[in-house]
This record gives sequence, C-alpha cells and structure tokens, in this order.
Amino acid sequence: MSVKATKAPFLQGRGYEDIASIRATVRHFGDVGTRQDARSFTRQTLPRVIACLNPRCCDGGYDLTQVIDKLITERIAHLHVALPCRGHDGTPRGRGRDYPCSNSVEIYLEPAYR
Repeated sequence: MSVKATKAPFLQGRGYEDIASIRATVRHFGDVGTRQDARSFTRQTLPRVIACLNPRCCDGGYDLTQVIDKLITERIAHLHVALPCRGHDGTPRGRGRDYPCSNSVEIYLEPAYR
C-alpha cells in the first residue's frame, strides 16, 4: 500500500478528542527537492501523513499516527521527534527499489489537552 499525503485533518477523528489544540513544526532534511523552511500546522491543518519532498521518492512520507498516539497516551507536553522517510528512489525516475529515500523530518509538537 502506498503512503499518500492526506488533505483532511485526522485529529478531527475518533480518539483524538483529548487534544484541544496543537502546534506542530516540521523541518525537512536530505534530498529535499523543494527547498522549504519549517512548516507549521495546527489541529485543523495537521495531516495524518506528511509528504516527502524528494522528487524521486516513491511510496514515501511520514505517518504521524504513532507519534500522536504516543503523545496522547503519555500526555506529553512537548515532543521532538525525527522520522526517516519510508520510501525508496523508485524506477524509472530514481536509482531503484534497493535504494531507500535519504530524506527525514524533525517534528516538534506542542499539544494542549482538555
């Protein structure tokens, strides 16, 4: 199954009612492709999967489900996490399936709980 960036905010769903608000800052590293500084998200705009910016990346992205679940379960006030891209430099555009994508992200989360 391919990981695609989702447009709808997933914190509106079931199980995420404990988060009143959240501020997320995301920085991309590696073969970024599209140069970007930090991107900021709120509870309404945070996607479940942040897209990898490497133009050669296939099946990549950064799924935030486990990170947010840990945040809620442990009621963490501030969380700084680094995630590697799960994709690969696919064919024919890249080097092939045997070469993992070299991108990663650093995510800083500051939730406010109910």
